[in-house]
Amino acid sequence: MKQLIRILILLFCSYSVVGQSYHITVNSEFQADSLHIKSYNNKEHQYQAFQSQPYQKQVVFKGTAPLTPGIYVIEADSVMLLEFFISDIRVEKFTIDINQQNVKFKGSPENQANRDFIKKMQNYDLKMQQLDQRFKELKSGGQTLSQEALQLAVDSLTQQAELIRKDKLAYQRKTATAYQGTLFSSVIQATMEIPSPPVEYYKSKTTYYKYLLDHLFDYYPWRDDRLLNTPIPHNKFQFLAQILLQLEAKDAIPGLIEYLDQSKKSSELYSLLFDHLENIFGSYKSLLKDEDLYIAMLEHALANPAVDEVKRERYRFELDIAQRNRKGSQAPDFNILLKNGDTTSLYKMEAPYLLLLFQLPDCPACVDLRVRMESMDQLKLNIKSGLVKVVTLFYEENEAAWRNYLNKSAHPDYLHGWNYDTKVLSENLYDLRITPMMILVDANKKVVAKDVLPAQLEQLMIDIAKKN
Repeated sequence: MKQLIRILILLFCSYSVVGQSYHITVNSEFQADSLHIKSYNNKEHQYQAFQSQPYQKQVVFKGTAPLTPGIYVIEADSVMLLEFFISDIRVEKFTIDINQQNVKFKGSPENQANRDFIKKMQNYDLKMQQLDQRFKELKSGGQTLSQEALQLAVDSLTQQAELIRKDKLAYQRKTATAYQGTLFSSVIQATMEIPSPPVEYYKSKTTYYKYLLDHLFDYYPWRDDRLLNTPIPHNKFQFLAQILLQLEAKDAIPGLIEYLDQSKKSSELYSLLFDHLENIFGSYKSLLKDEDLYIAMLEHALANPAVDEVKRERYRFELDIAQRNRKGSQAPDFNILLKNGDTTSLYKMEAPYLLLLFQLPDCPACVDLRVRMESMDQLKLNIKSGLVKVVTLFYEENEAAWRNYLNKSAHPDYLHGWNYDTKVLSENLYDLRITPMMILVDANKKVVAKDVLPAQLEQLMIDIAKKN
């Protein structure tokens, strides 16, 4: 009989563990219609509703499936109340008490430690703000002090700020070590501030941004995939892109490759970093597109054995396209039928600059671009002075559609041509996956700018006018 009771108890306990993988109680007293738990979606870069309950003074969130490790937030209606960490897949049972003065976690030492950590960080920030305010007061009222006294005061504030930074870093390291193995520890490491550059690094823009590039991920725990379910990687990658764009390719690419190498410790992290940077450096729609950085990324991905064949095929195609018609390269020649019936080719056209506008006459984006070009003053001045010739180019087989465009929509100040043998398209001479596509070439038919976006065109016209 005793043996039977033991078996029943074990079965009951096992059912309780398996049947309820998380049980989070929220006690609070405020006005709201509902409470929500939201989880972080690293594809959309935002928190999304995970579970909702009508508001009561005590609300219980529970479920049988384990919570994915990551950062979660609790919202009252649309107001965020707090965040909490889930470090591993296990039975999670804890209580959160929320009042106007404080938030307390019971049954989750990691999350309670995070609340204490947040308060400590706020205290450090307050001290730095006070020093900053004192510095501003010295600047505005410094005329009442001698130069020597002013310098002494500034030096004192600088020393105090450095002591605060050192104390803050020591506290972060101590806390991260105390909670080693938890997501809380990894979050601390991933968000530690970059050490202030030594004075000599402020001498030039290049040395300053190279310092930031070299130290951006000093404390980042690359092997912790739990961070993928937090906003931290996205924010880090965004800052990385900003730094890379401040440097010339020769200075930026080594750092870019270093961080791609580091991210290979996790295939998911590598993909996340690559995709994020590709949207900035490789997208047709990006105003920050950078072929040098994108080519370096594609070459790195193709050398990474962990990248699957489906992605490899796309990356090979993208690399081939990116390496064509690069700035300074010779644009490929092609045949053109003009409006008056004459045949010519790109290389036979003469002008200091040719703006090649590959388009389909009736595509909405093409029509919109032509309308926008009408209001670009510098473009019109460059055309009038003879500095630039705009050549609209139709590249499909439908001659009737081109003729119809000539009769109804052709701008009188532009040249209009048709690549009648359609080799531009069939031989993939230019990347026409996105229409319209603009490319600027000089008198020698060397590429000056490729994949020019409408928002970039007028500034490009201003730049070449200044050079000529």
